[in-house]
Amino acid sequence: MLSHRLQPLRFVCLYAFNPVPLIGFAAEAHFDALLIFFILLALWLHDRHYAAWSWAALGLAVQIKLVAVLLAPLFIRQGGWRKAWAGALVASLPFLPHAAYIDPWFSGVRHFGLDLGFNGSIHAAAAVAFGNRPTAAAVCMVLLILWIALVVFLETDLWRAVFCVMGGLILLSPIVHYWYLSWALVFVPIFPSLAWLALSGMMALYFLAGLTPDSSMPLWAQIAIWTPFGILLAREAVLGLRPLLTQRTPAKPAQVRSLAVVVPALNESNMLPKCLLSVLRMSRRPDEVIVVDGGSLDGTREVAAQLGATIMSSEPGRGRQIAAGVAEAEADVVLVVHADSEIAPDAANRMLAALNARPQAVGGAVGQCFDDDTPSLCLIEWLNEVKSVLLGLSFGDQGQFFRRAAIVATGGFPNLSLMEDVELSLRLRAAGPMLYLGGGLVSSSRRWRKVSWLRCCVTVIAMTAIYRLRRAQGAQIADILYRRYYATAAINTQRSS
Repeated sequence: MLSHRLQPLRFVCLYAFNPVPLIGFAAEAHFDALLIFFILLALWLHDRHYAAWSWAALGLAVQIKLVAVLLAPLFIRQGGWRKAWAGALVASLPFLPHAAYIDPWFSGVRHFGLDLGFNGSIHAAAAVAFGNRPTAAAVCMVLLILWIALVVFLETDLWRAVFCVMGGLILLSPIVHYWYLSWALVFVPIFPSLAWLALSGMMALYFLAGLTPDSSMPLWAQIAIWTPFGILLAREAVLGLRPLLTQRTPAKPAQVRSLAVVVPALNESNMLPKCLLSVLRMSRRPDEVIVVDGGSLDGTREVAAQLGATIMSSEPGRGRQIAAGVAEAEADVVLVVHADSEIAPDAANRMLAALNARPQAVGGAVGQCFDDDTPSLCLIEWLNEVKSVLLGLSFGDQGQFFRRAAIVATGGFPNLSLMEDVELSLRLRAAGPMLYLGGGLVSSSRRWRKVSWLRCCVTVIAMTAIYRLRRAQGAQIADILYRRYYATAAINTQRSS
């Protein structure tokens, strides 16, 4: 499914090496592994339009664990209700030889869901608030029904819808064993989530805090586990719910077909030829290549002209240059490539295919590596990837791309002298889902070779934090940071020389 969604295959490690399924399934053999297998099989078959077989797989998931029945409304919503009989048949037939014991079975389910309760989050808080577990369970049941109805109504991606329902079930369940987290964690490689990864790490307290005879964790451990998760999940919900409520994907969304590449440049006559040649070598050649010069004195404009690019002039400042180029572009999608970078031949095809496969997505980043593989630069690459995947924030040298219509709707490309890439990420993230293609752009390491990589890294992190803090306060400090950053860079270069 990662290949089908054009996502990096290495994302599978977010589940394969997660301690929760490793301990719960490989070490302790909990049969929820079979539940997950049949749910994924049902989704896989549904994507290939084997509706009856998809329902049959869901019926087998229900046989493994009853919670899978909650997914039936999602499959019905996706147009498969005519074949629902296959799932009902597979789920019900094994009950027939044991029909005489159906009442005790229902009593057991009722006792498990209403009378018991340990290690939960919302249910545990509700039990304290109402003073008894049955009332808390009834409230959580109503909330779960409402949540499923909301997901059915709003979410058109069946995989994400199943992720949302299984995650909601874990949050509202009266009983949470640590391996239950796998019901949602298995979708994290497809929909990376810092909240769920953090929860799987905090669940170590399940083993360290000391369980009571009824498998309950101490209250302090439950608070320590669920509070950070709740904060991170609320952040992700705020980021994801706004575009979900304001943008509904049409039945046949418009396909993106044309691509513009914008290259900001200032005195880059040495690096620009490699950059533009890599752009022109893309298997899907761009419809527009726009070089925006910030006042070069070294022949940058002549180099761009020789390679057939459209040349524009702008006041210096990378963000202002890019903004001028984006305003000139007419293509469906705009890709920003820095003049000291080279783009992979397949990048354009991957970019357009990913946007057409995810019509809700408004943009994202290609992903980059440096032209030097020293450990310090590999660490920076890794940190940049984590930031892009889990936080939806990318830097300009990671190959930012976006639908031109989406950036117009947000007020245009940020016309800032510095921090335009951070501002662009924040605007796009508020407008819709972001994509990360997992690599395809090679950046020059020249800036990191001139000074201490640690000092440079701390400077970037500090300025990004300052910008975001002052931005939240309504302050416009991009120009101040621009002067401070390049003054610091000049001083550090002089020290290193």
